[in-house]
Amino acid sequence: MNPESKVCIECGRELFGRSDKKFCSDACRSAYNNKSLAGGDKYIRTVNRRLKKNHNILLQLNPDGKTTTHKEKLLKAGFDFDYCTNTYTTK
Repeated sequence: MNPESKVCIECGRELFGRSDKKFCSDACRSAYNNKSLAGGDKYIRTVNRRLKKNHNILLQLNPDGKTTTHKEKLLKAGFDFDYCTNTYTTK
């Protein structure tokens, strides 16, 4: 390998072609980008997954959007009240 040659930042193989090339293949580019995006957003993905689960539970128990439901029913279905964006309290 030539000391001046560039290498793929994902796998370390020597690069051929354009002088500004960073990856040897689309697979290496995708793998690198997937690794870089995976770490920082883990908390956000976890919160979004819990919010989506809660939303699906509400849709299942309240298909028309106007039904009153009891807290016990929500808990039995797996609703997580720590991840609830708002509540509407009646008298």
